[in-house]
Amino acid sequence: MTRKAMSVSERGDSEEMIMPTVEVFDHEQNGPLSFDLIDILDVLEPFSADVDWYLIEFDPVFLLGEGETKDLPAPDWVRAIWQNITNGIGPIKVSWETVKAFAKFVGQTEDMVMIGEKIGDHSPTEPLDLNNKKFVVVVQAVDPSFWAITSQNEKLIESFRKHFRDTRLSRRQADIIRSARRITSDLFVCEFFQLKLQKRCFFAQPGS
Repeated sequence: MTRKAMSVSERGDSEEMIMPTVEVFDHEQNGPLSFDLIDILDVLEPFSADVDWYLIEFDPVFLLGEGETKDLPAPDWVRAIWQNITNGIGPIKVSWETVKAFAKFVGQTEDMVMIGEKIGDHSPTEPLDLNNKKFVVVVQAVDPSFWAITSQNEKLIESFRKHFRDTRLSRRQADIIRSARRITSDLFVCEFFQLKLQKRCFFAQPGS
């Protein structure tokens, strides 16, 4: 079942309260994105102190094995984190060291939501308001067209703009990006099964 983030009207926010979001589109020539989670973390590193990290959603295109190769399965602990997220056991709180180690085994990300909060704040709960200013940063991978980083820290946003070549400041709310990403994913799965299963429409369920 698709989870629904709160809308602007439900929160009573004004446009002025929308946190800045930078969208990153760097691609290889005629190919996929030229970066992934590990590169996002490199830019976040200077801002990682005194922050608790939560993995909310994660769906990889593929994971890597030991030696960062496709020929071997990912370590058990990496697959366990992935399965816990897929099975809705979350948010999954991880240390900065753990998320960096995890990123080494992510070859390419399909979808992801990761939230950084100040140490000591309550863990994020559904329905998520990804525009909540208590979040230090919200990181989203979008199927895998681009990544979106939302934060009220202007230096953090500017760091991403300087580090990557193709970036755009977005006026879209972070939760709207999340909703659009989930709808796009559902429509893709629906169209695939319409073709493969005699035009019967199925939506992917977590763990399927």
